[in-house]
Amino acid sequence: WISSSSSSSSRFPPSPYVMDPREYVKIKRIATGDPRDSRVLPRAVVFRRNVAHRRMASSRGASRIVLLAGALEYQRGESPAAPRLSSMDALLDQEHEHLRAAVARVCDLAPDVLCVERTVARFAQELLLERGVSVVLRVKTSALRRLARSTGASIAAAVDELTENAVGVCGEFRVESHAETRELGEEGEGEDAGGGGGGVK
Repeated sequence: WISSSSSSSSRFPPSPYVMDPREYVKIKRIATGDPRDSRVLPRAVVFRRNVAHRRMASSRGASRIVLLAGALEYQRGESPAAPRLSSMDALLDQEHEHLRAAVARVCDLAPDVLCVERTVARFAQELLLERGVSVVLRVKTSALRRLARSTGASIAAAVDELTENAVGVCGEFRVESHAETRELGEEGEGEDAGGGGGGVK
């Protein structure tokens, strides 16, 4: 979960035109534990996701956050002048060069957390890990919108659109794991499945 900082909350209050309380209240259900384990996280955004790499920090204090729609990866053949037949080494070098530039553009903003709607190429994940950035993949569009409203960040459609004004701030970032019990059927027995939940507070 991710908590909004007091400054971002005051700068970006809820829209006066949205009166549906479901826009501001989210209930997450976990198939384990006891109802008495329930918690209220005021001014926080909670969603089911984990960091992309086990060595990435899963808990941070006040953090800078960047939101990216789409994916951070290399699209082969995106250059019309590229030859149709190339060696694998040349293609790999071209991909790595593209990803290095994209990661450098992201890291110029000094983010602590990067939330991406789709995926991030493995090579780019390794570069971001070296820079100390926690990456969260496959974040739903609805969750990105809630994060943007809570942290003051802007959702960038592409890396080229990232600017300092797109960076948001959160008071805390934390990933918590829970073992969920799921029913296999009327006559089957339940099994425990590990589940991770991330969020911004």
